[in-house]
Amino acid sequence: MTIGNMPIGGAQPPNAVIGGIMAAILAIATGLEPNAAVGLAIPFALLGQLGVTLVFTLMSPLMSSADNMAHNADTKGIERLNYFAMALLGLIFAVVVTLFFIAGATIGQTIASAIPTWLQTGLSAAGGMMRFVGFAVLLKVMMNRDMWGFFLMGFGLALITVANDSLATPALLILALIGFGIAFWDFQQQTELKGAAVSDGGDFEDGI
Repeated sequence: MTIGNMPIGGAQPPNAVIGGIMAAILAIATGLEPNAAVGLAIPFALLGQLGVTLVFTLMSPLMSSADNMAHNADTKGIERLNYFAMALLGLIFAVVVTLFFIAGATIGQTIASAIPTWLQTGLSAAGGMMRFVGFAVLLKVMMNRDMWGFFLMGFGLALITVANDSLATPALLILALIGFGIAFWDFQQQTELKGAAVSDGGDFEDGI
């Protein structure tokens, strides 16, 4: 659920921290199937999203003050401003999570008992889809034409790795190491090519 549900710039998705906490509380307290608990926790994640958006809105007018502090080299003032923002966000999260932690089990049991079986099945399906929808949103922002080859290669490697019982458990670590190796190799190649272009002492007068 968390992969692909990270904030990019000022855009705030449903808060995965509060949603994850409440999904765990609801799953344990009510005995819901995990994917159904994730689907049921989405409204709580939306409240977390509203809390983060509220903090960002309150802090926006203070950015001009931060610019002035930076211009005057007032590092202490910038530190105080950042600590204030973090404390305010932490306070909102603490209040929301504490209230739902106290009343979450009761609320969750009431909701769970009122949900018919067919709707719980739907919630389970929706919860299972959340990780893929979130990752698709992330890809839409990050993906460009040059990256599709790596994406398809990684997808194929994931299918092969997961299909092998001996590799299925450490599949994520294996794929991460392969991805890091390819990225590091590409970085070295690009660095060497750029270095060769800069350091070459040839005559470029005729474009050769």
